[in-house]
Amino acid sequence: MKHFTLPALKKSKFIQQDMGANWDQRFKDTFIWNESTFQGRRYVCHPDSTQTVDQLTYSKQATRTGFGFRKYFDESFSGNLRNDYGGNIPIIRYAEVLLSYLEAELEAGNGITQELLDQTINLVRGRESVNLPPITETNPNVLREILRRERRIELAFEGTRLWDIFRWEIGNEVLNGDFWGAPFPDSERYPTTSIKLDPQSRWYVTTKNFRPGIDDQWPIPESETNINPNLAE
Repeated sequence: MKHFTLPALKKSKFIQQDMGANWDQRFKDTFIWNESTFQGRRYVCHPDSTQTVDQLTYSKQATRTGFGFRKYFDESFSGNLRNDYGGNIPIIRYAEVLLSYLEAELEAGNGITQELLDQTINLVRGRESVNLPPITETNPNVLREILRRERRIELAFEGTRLWDIFRWEIGNEVLNGDFWGAPFPDSERYPTTSIKLDPQSRWYVTTKNFRPGIDDQWPIPESETNINPNLAE
């Protein structure tokens, strides 16, 4: 069973003080975490902290995951970030067009070539702000998982993930079980402040129980079932 988590620990690479180290640059561009700085201000969410900046406990629950949101925020903005910020959120980006085109070719059963990969997913991964190695996998079954992961990372918080899950019919795999947030392995209070404990000391967020055939369907409006009660059966 595949459980959704914010990035799990990699013992050989994980650095608690800098959770963005050794990760995809897009992780750094999407989140802030304990001891991160944003506009020169330090973000604090450690369970042991006595500060009230963003303390992660169930009594001061400013964040349920231990992560803050960086994506879409322009750190050069000089006005009142809380009340006046007016950053633009794109409806669709060229990266989504490229990844969707590759998916369409893949699911249509068309041959996958290195040229196609270079024209789509590798343009997304290879741009200067990301700078990741190119994908060379042309086996459709293997590439499918690579592409789906790429969409999840590249399009994080852009309103596509739920619809991807529905389209791929994987809700029962990825929306079931416990969901975990940031890790705090050095915390003394973690065992007493997090409702559930994780071997990697990730903060417990919630538990989901996806129901296939129910949670992936649009409800029939009551106004329509009033006209034809058979629709409710």
